[in-house]
Amino acid sequence: MPSNKTVRESHEHKVSLTIGTDGFGFPVRDLSAYLHYLRAAYVRCLDASLPEPDVWSSEHVNELARRVADFVVLARSPLQGRALSAVASSNLDNRDELVLFDIRRENPLELVLGGVGIALAAAVVISGGEVKVGLTGVHFKVGSLGDGIQKIKNAFARKSESQPRPRRRKKQSDDA
Repeated sequence: MPSNKTVRESHEHKVSLTIGTDGFGFPVRDLSAYLHYLRAAYVRCLDASLPEPDVWSSEHVNELARRVADFVVLARSPLQGRALSAVASSNLDNRDELVLFDIRRENPLELVLGGVGIALAAAVVISGGEVKVGLTGVHFKVGSLGDGIQKIKNAFARKSESQPRPRRRKKQSDDA
């Protein structure tokens, strides 16, 4: 359901997300699917309720984002199909909303996004991306749309290692 919210330019963190392309066109459904899965990961990462880092360095943010991503993926139940769509479509407060400010399509594709910084960084890490912090701001890089989609799907399909697998009982035969 479309939202009529207006989002101000004053999001705490504006970042650029670079998505590798092969220089050719790509199906719109791939971009749509990637953004759908990225938002689901972002919402799950917001649920982790972690404070923003004091120091935004590439090493520090990547490490923190990996820890958040691991927590989100392993501590929660698998997320697929309608459940994933429900999470991706959930309503957020205006200040927490993942916002698209700009799209540049040359080669590669670059999106300028706004949102809660650490949740966005962790969502990008879940999609197989890397975070770089430089003098010009925070930059995320993902290999390709297809790769990002597949990595988020795989992450949400993974079951927690702490959940034991149910054992199958052997059938007792009536021959005994």
